[in-house]
Amino acid sequence: MHAEHRYRDEEVREILRIAAHSDEMPPPSIAGEGGLTLRAVQEIGKEAGIDPQNIAAAAHHLEMRAQSLPPERFLGLPVSVARVIDLPRPLTSHEWEIVVGYLRDTFTAPGEVGVQGGTREWSNGSLRVLLEPAEHGHRLRFSTLNRRFRSLAGIGAGLLATGLVFLAVLVPEAVSTHGLSVPELFKLIPPFIVAGGGITYVAWARLSLRRWALERESQMERIGLQVRALIAKPPIVESEP
Repeated sequence: MHAEHRYRDEEVREILRIAAHSDEMPPPSIAGEGGLTLRAVQEIGKEAGIDPQNIAAAAHHLEMRAQSLPPERFLGLPVSVARVIDLPRPLTSHEWEIVVGYLRDTFTAPGEVGVQGGTREWSNGSLRVLLEPAEHGHRLRFSTLNRRFRSLAGIGAGLLATGLVFLAVLVPEAVSTHGLSVPELFKLIPPFIVAGGGITYVAWARLSLRRWALERESQMERIGLQVRALIAKPPIVESEP
């Protein structure tokens, strides 16, 4: 926690709400234009009967809360999930190894560990987790891309487009020559099936995408909670043999 940090109105309200375990908001404009230090927020909370330690923990939670990043889109749908968690201090090498253990357990994959400059990385397929330097400490960056959805949605879109093209050609031809007789209607069944298959593909892929995104978001939040608990303790340094 940085003593110079000052909290804005909405941050003060959120800190007090978390510390008090209540949805009731304090009055607006309590922080003023310059904001409030943690000590000042604790004084406000003390007057409301809130333990200063709870306020410090809530402020710590607020600083480390995961931030959502804009997702990549395909056919208008988000196909990626990304989060950033700011850490108030750098992780030691031993603590990073502990975090890697969290990642392996959560995503049930050994993954690959790498180091490039001051950045550490754990990756498994399109899933990447970076521990990188930030202005005040480090930050943990999660990102993943659902390539399977892109393939399924691409197939579905292709089938739908193919079926619609054939219908656009066959329907006017049938109407202008023979009218929509029974034989002509039978000719339209295959393109209808192709277009329907495309719609089914896209719908199923979209449903799968939603489940996948919710699962990844939950997993990233779980890792975030574990890292928050880890970094709230004094730095862990591996003892020498």
